[in-house]
Amino acid sequence: MNDIKCPNPVEIYDRYLAVKNEEKLAVRKRNNFQKYSASGAGLCIRKHWYDYNEYGYADQEPEDVRKMRLGTVMGEDFDDAIQWWIDRETNAQIPGNNIKYYYETAVSHKDLKLNGHFDLLIVVEEPDGPNLVKLGYLFDYKTAHSWKFKGLFGQKPDPNPSNNYEFQLGTYGFMIEDSNEFCDHIVYMANIYINKDNSVIKTKEADLKYMTAARNYWHIVNKYQMKEEPPAFSLGESGRAPYKEWECGKYCAFRNHCDSPYKKKEKI
Repeated sequence: MNDIKCPNPVEIYDRYLAVKNEEKLAVRKRNNFQKYSASGAGLCIRKHWYDYNEYGYADQEPEDVRKMRLGTVMGEDFDDAIQWWIDRETNAQIPGNNIKYYYETAVSHKDLKLNGHFDLLIVVEEPDGPNLVKLGYLFDYKTAHSWKFKGLFGQKPDPNPSNNYEFQLGTYGFMIEDSNEFCDHIVYMANIYINKDNSVIKTKEADLKYMTAARNYWHIVNKYQMKEEPPAFSLGESGRAPYKEWECGKYCAFRNHCDSPYKKKEKI
């Protein structure tokens, strides 16, 4: 568009997303003051130390902001679909309807200093002797490229896939149970993956044990909150500082502050 004397729509879009992203980050920082974000579960625990101590975020490239926006748009579409379904059930006045839907709903945990919003919780009431028990089915939406999709659902799945998304579900799961606000028990958890390249959607169940694993993870994170230095580097499941080497690059909001030995050297 170098020879066209009009505003560039791509630049307008990128500026719009940058403004929306700044607004989102400002709200998040205000709401999460001296709190941890549940969406960061399972990732490098050093991130939480930097975030809790209010270190500044690194700048994001326009293409990375666009990728995040795609996930937001897909989530909003699912929210609209769930609300459409709720209205449909209400209008139909289905007798004996014992299902409730909660989407994009805030949940917190005082003891572990956690805040977050889960994507979707469907609560079904079922008889339990003379009483009714509320059973929760928890879902999270994830956009993924074909390589990630193949590693999860292909004929030869990745034998050692990242499990931070399962930790996120587990975090929301124990927060929901501890709140005593939505249901009695979480009985099912799953991530709904949307392939960004071909729009295929598949669901991957997460083991309920991730609720216990996530709770332990956040206890470890909280242990470091008053320390003067972030946790020592310890790659892998045991330390999660970082959990995977790929975290130590453009995906880390605190890469400008962290001296991680796992950063890829920039080409000169």
